[in-house]
Amino acid sequence: MTMDAQLKKEEGNKFFQAGDYASALACYTAALKLQTDGNKNDTATFYKNRAACYLKQEEWQKAADDASKVIEIIPADTKALFRRAQACDQLGQVEQAFKDARAVIHLDPKNKAVIPLMEKLSARIQQMSKERHSTNSRVSQMLKAFFDQQADTEKRQAAANNLCILGRDNPAQLFEAGGVEVLVPVLGWKEPEYVLAAVRTLGGMCANNEERAKAIMVAVGFPGLQQQLTKDSEDLCIATGYFIMTMVCALTGLNRKEEKKSRHDPAQR
Repeated sequence: MTMDAQLKKEEGNKFFQAGDYASALACYTAALKLQTDGNKNDTATFYKNRAACYLKQEEWQKAADDASKVIEIIPADTKALFRRAQACDQLGQVEQAFKDARAVIHLDPKNKAVIPLMEKLSARIQQMSKERHSTNSRVSQMLKAFFDQQADTEKRQAAANNLCILGRDNPAQLFEAGGVEVLVPVLGWKEPEYVLAAVRTLGGMCANNEERAKAIMVAVGFPGLQQQLTKDSEDLCIATGYFIMTMVCALTGLNRKEEKKSRHDPAQR
């Protein structure tokens, strides 16, 4: 550790102990810039200290990012794992938080500070598992009704509408339940109302998620979407256009860029 970096670290520690987290953060950031001897352990320490500051400031994503940088250097650093667990918990990333908290207990069984978080996360994981099972059951029932050609029209249309709503409001659950694989063949059906429902549902699953959008793009293909645009149905053409727009926005991050721009542009507020 260079002398200048050491001095900034010590100064940051004093600010942190005094509760001046903004000043402490500035010192640790300066220490990172002054750390020129290539010592990765010292670099990890500065990032770890910054993560602690970000936690105090409730800057959860920044705390998680800095803790991750520490873990890349020192995978078994229990303080960094604990701090990332705390940040991920606040970000709603329950699985990652649980994984990190469990790693802390495995590496340091005597660490009592992580136990309340671990208990909280365990309960949430169990609840999520129950909810996922319940949702998967509902999805199975919807798909069964949707594909049941012996069922009355009203029941099938209700199932189609429910799938559209689920694709919009809970796309991750429908995606995980195999909704893409099941719905793509529907695009070749002759019944326009069910093709429309499939297009709307698949489009909903693309929204704001690059991973799902990529998978759906591969499964559907642009020739398949182009075919929908040539059909004699205004509703289907509009839905397909929205599907394409939603998929492109998810793949390029266009929506996120516009939101970020609007937050920083007073003229758009």
